[in-house]
Amino acid sequence: LLERAASLHDGVLATKLTTQYRMNDVIAGWASKEMYGGWLKSAPSVASHLLIDSPFVKATWITQCPLVLLDTRMPYGSLSVGCEERLDPAGTGSLYNEGEADIVVNHVISLIYAGVSPMAIAVQSPYVAQVQLLRERLDDFPVADGVEVATIDSFQGREADAVIISMVRSNNLGAVGFLGDSRRMNVAITRARKHVAVVCDSSTICHNTFLARLLRHIRYFGRVKHADPGSLGGSGLGLDPMLPYLG
Repeated sequence: LLERAASLHDGVLATKLTTQYRMNDVIAGWASKEMYGGWLKSAPSVASHLLIDSPFVKATWITQCPLVLLDTRMPYGSLSVGCEERLDPAGTGSLYNEGEADIVVNHVISLIYAGVSPMAIAVQSPYVAQVQLLRERLDDFPVADGVEVATIDSFQGREADAVIISMVRSNNLGAVGFLGDSRRMNVAITRARKHVAVVCDSSTICHNTFLARLLRHIRYFGRVKHADPGSLGGSGLGLDPMLPYLG
């Protein structure tokens, strides 16, 4: 409805708001380029803020990095064990990915042990079955009490200092389903204020040109880690799951 109103009378009825007051500029820069024609600018008060700027947060590479890709596809081309997409056996038609769930949990625990409040962390996935799996896995860690886990659609209109997104899709066909919905992914990424971590199989995700540009943006402006949920009993990056990333 708003789009239709804005198109009336050659745009006379529309006013474009070009300054955002939520995201680190590295996060906002992707949304600006992809969705807003490069018009979106970051207010100086938020342009460079990071997790490390929050009280009691320790200096780790995660807390000093606004964009992270946790890639389940190894540099030599194989997929990390357990990171295949699977159909929900309950018959919902939804998908889940156990390996990605382990990697997400490891990242959450690392954030918390670095001093980030659980209340400042949100985990999102487009698939209901993955959301349920993530909630069950995080329930095993009392220290993570307060972390919100929700579908991308249900988290609209809210924000968090740190947002972790589990993409789930991993297949030989390069099928991404509604991950290719640019508006949905824009909503997911822009919920974050200081830190976004995307967990995915880059080999599958990059078959979609829109998502390929997202991964390219993260590689250029953020950091990439190849994640293996099988290392050291389910640790996402070969680290003790009860310790923060210090590398």
